[in-house]
Amino acid sequence: MYVSGDLLMYYLQGDPRKVVAPEALVSFGIGRKRRRTYLVWEEGKTPDFVMEMASETTYRNDLTEKMSLYADLGVTECFLCDIEGLYLPSPLMGFTLVDGVYVPIRASVDGSVHSSVLGLDFHLHLDDVRLYNPVTQQWVLTPEEAAEARADQEAIARQQETARADQASARAEAAEAEAAALRAELARLRGNS
Repeated sequence: MYVSGDLLMYYLQGDPRKVVAPEALVSFGIGRKRRRTYLVWEEGKTPDFVMEMASETTYRNDLTEKMSLYADLGVTECFLCDIEGLYLPSPLMGFTLVDGVYVPIRASVDGSVHSSVLGLDFHLHLDDVRLYNPVTQQWVLTPEEAAEARADQEAIARQQETARADQASARAEAAEAEAAALRAELARLRGNS
């Protein structure tokens, strides 16, 4: 799986004007290598999922031309998000491609929208989009949360290693004390004979 954002996606070889840059794109089956651009003819496919973040200057184009282009290109799912809740009919909208046309994905009672392509639920939380995995029943960590979790795990691993080293040192000291006691007892026994 390849995940990126704000990456220029060229969709017609030989025509550099045929380009679009979704805020987020996900493409399965093409590998995770670094890309400076997404060349549809080289990748052999368009992304499976795209997301656009609507603003006052982009929302009209997001709802019309971009959605039409993504449908024409065969992008399976297109999501639109309006964090401010000012421009789109709904702050979070998802669409799935059916016979070449985008059909709205019904939002849940809590306002979340499920992506079948990704297997995740999209939620608006304060001024951010959060992802929830309904299978694991856990929130997908943000990069900051993931880094913090890794740091916590590394700190725990260091503490465990220190505890193991302390235990080994205590065992060695106990063994040395026992050996010293045995040497003393042996010396005493030799002296009595």
